[in-house]
Amino acid sequence: MTALVRKNAIYMLAGQVVHVGLPLLAIPFLARTIGVDGLGVLAFVMSIGQLGVIFVEYGFNLSGPRDVATIGSSRHKVSEIFWSILFCKLTLFTILVLLICFLGLVFSSVRLNFQNISVVSLLVLANIIYPQWLFQGLQRMGYVSILQIVGKLAAFLGLLLFVRNEGDVLVAILFQSLSPLIGAVLCLPLVFAEVDVAGLKGVSMHKIRRQFSNGRDIFVSTAAISAYTTANTFILGIVASPAVVANYHIAEKIVRGLQAIYGPISNAVYPHVAGLVKVDPAGAVTYLKRIAFLLLSVSMFFAGAGYFAADWIMLNVFGRGYDDAGEILKLFIFVFPVSVAANILCIQTLTAFGYERWVSRILFAVAVFGIPLFVFLVYLFQGVGGAVANLIVEIIVLLLSAYIVKRRIG
Repeated sequence: MTALVRKNAIYMLAGQVVHVGLPLLAIPFLARTIGVDGLGVLAFVMSIGQLGVIFVEYGFNLSGPRDVATIGSSRHKVSEIFWSILFCKLTLFTILVLLICFLGLVFSSVRLNFQNISVVSLLVLANIIYPQWLFQGLQRMGYVSILQIVGKLAAFLGLLLFVRNEGDVLVAILFQSLSPLIGAVLCLPLVFAEVDVAGLKGVSMHKIRRQFSNGRDIFVSTAAISAYTTANTFILGIVASPAVVANYHIAEKIVRGLQAIYGPISNAVYPHVAGLVKVDPAGAVTYLKRIAFLLLSVSMFFAGAGYFAADWIMLNVFGRGYDDAGEILKLFIFVFPVSVAANILCIQTLTAFGYERWVSRILFAVAVFGIPLFVFLVYLFQGVGGAVANLIVEIIVLLLSAYIVKRRIG
């Protein structure tokens, strides 16, 4: 890693550790305070909010940094990209509101939780007003990461102070949703230090459509990933009891927490690889091989430790009533190293080399297969079936990605 990439990776990793670590710390507290059913309801509603974030984020988390990184230091052009993407996100948010209203008419579990879902929409609002993609592209993640950490710590403290019993599910949802919003508001002065309001004059329908086009293939692949990750909890909330959702949620949260800690490293490496591909493709491949060896070694270590410690973690950390979560975790934990390998091949390699459409095709096809597989295995084996489905899907993604990389890049 270069010094700048390493610096931004450290800042993003610190922010992500807090982003992931605090919710992980909150789960044992919530598991003992709001109970199994309450935790199941919270997990179901938060999955809707997270799906909303994925929808509104579109593919801008990768296309945005790439555009900013390639235009140099032109403040005016950066401002045009910022405002164009903001208009795109507002359009997507409007569509999202209409979609949730429709789902409320179809599914009783959505309709009965409409108040909770209204509160969790704060997650989506935070994503709209906090352009992490902008600072990522500018490679200036220092202060914004610190402010995000402050916001998350404030919301976590509120959660501990105001959630007292099983009747405080809505309060728990509120503070978990406020966590990114506080940090987003604190970051607004830094946003306007980088962009001009005058950039609004340069925004046109053509530029907005171009941003949608730039992020389309990335969005399809991201949406496909969410279909067999975040959406799984949503599907469980539709077809299973809150207790099943709670046990699955605990195991999944631990694994997704590990994946999320890896995320900032991936995000920091990607702009460097994308730039390196343009001047030295062979050097980019060599660099990716070194990164892959390091990350896969670390992820396998955590997977092994998680397998042997699963039962102890559930009993001593989360308390009684979550025995099934231990069995689920023993399978789910191996999703982590497989997904790290798949990410290196899909995002870091295929996307950086300009093969976004192949990534989209792979993940979309796997999602089409993965959703019915998940529903089928959950019907047979409940939460354990969900873990098996996730592992199968990640292995298929890895194998298909390796095949395309071998054929297209060598």
